[in-house]
Amino acid sequence: IADGILGTGARGAPRQREAAAIRLINASDTPVVSLDIPSGADATSGAIPGEVIKAELTISFGAPKTGTLLHPARGYVGRHVTLEIGLPPLSESDAIGRIVTPQWARGQLPVRETDTHKNRVGRLLIVGGAMGMAGAGILSARGAFHAGAGFVQVCTSAANRDLVQAAIPEAIFIPAEDREALQEAAAQADALVVGPGLGTGLESEIMLAEALGQGSQPVLLDADALNLAAQGSISLSQIGSMRPVLITPHYGEMTRLAPELVSADSRLDVARAFASECSISVLLKGAPSIVTSPAQPILFDTQGSSDLAVAGMGDMLSGVCGALMAQGLEPTVAGAVGLYLSGRAARICERGAGLMPSDVSERIPDVLKEKTDLRSNLPFPFVVFDAEADQ
Repeated sequence: IADGILGTGARGAPRQREAAAIRLINASDTPVVSLDIPSGADATSGAIPGEVIKAELTISFGAPKTGTLLHPARGYVGRHVTLEIGLPPLSESDAIGRIVTPQWARGQLPVRETDTHKNRVGRLLIVGGAMGMAGAGILSARGAFHAGAGFVQVCTSAANRDLVQAAIPEAIFIPAEDREALQEAAAQADALVVGPGLGTGLESEIMLAEALGQGSQPVLLDADALNLAAQGSISLSQIGSMRPVLITPHYGEMTRLAPELVSADSRLDVARAFASECSISVLLKGAPSIVTSPAQPILFDTQGSSDLAVAGMGDMLSGVCGALMAQGLEPTVAGAVGLYLSGRAARICERGAGLMPSDVSERIPDVLKEKTDLRSNLPFPFVVFDAEADQ
């Protein structure tokens, strides 16, 4: 069944006649192909105000419609294919964002020189892991190494030394109590990751201040670093005026950071407004995860799935993105590529709901080596985007 009941300009719940047709189609066993967007879904916001088609395949023309990328509509799209049909190219002002495709992500990956060494391919310092939270730093460090960092240091409580060194002996351990060593490591790093398992007490505030007080290299702030920011311990706008910054909140952390913005109509508006307000890059985790920075199009991740909804996945992602920043990618690009690498690695793991962060990080090197064209398995040159059904 070809679904073209409602077009992309439709707003609000379908009227009685259209709603009845949608119910009849959904009750059928026949596969449904929707044109541009499943009828009943809002093509801009992804809202579903009434009856909606449940499609096996959605074919969009020219470019994907924003609503097909956003929940709840995304769950009704099925496989999503975009066709080039000769429409005029979209201008930057016309496009709200861009999709992170395999081709784009691979084109952004750092390229190592043939004559190099560990200190020239990304020195990363990870600051976090309060007593009893060593796992966060370990997962972050594993993600960093698998994403190509050449030299990784983990600064955490001295009580975590044995756990960290046993779990990831490749990393250099720095006890958080050694302020001079922390300052030296931060000054020499190409990028910093601060926050995984950091805690929010006084000692954590001191560690955060020490790490941020050394140089102007890029920094990724996650987890408890964001909670400390929400408490007023640091000013993100001040830090953003001094160095490149990527923050990686989930929506709960975003709510604490900017409660006055969360009343906005969409996650997109919240992330974009906060990035502009603080002059930083924002990777807002969710379904889908998005990356935005001031005056730039939003980057939409299409690889993530519900399999990634497990504790520790954000710590691992921070390490991956931090490693890419240490290798020279600017924060927005590092965030988008990190999402792609992690999401693609999760898909090729094929572990389903049993997926763990370590599973993902271990498959990232396989994603980095992929050379085949992942655009589509459809034999048509006019297919420009092809995404699996949402999982």
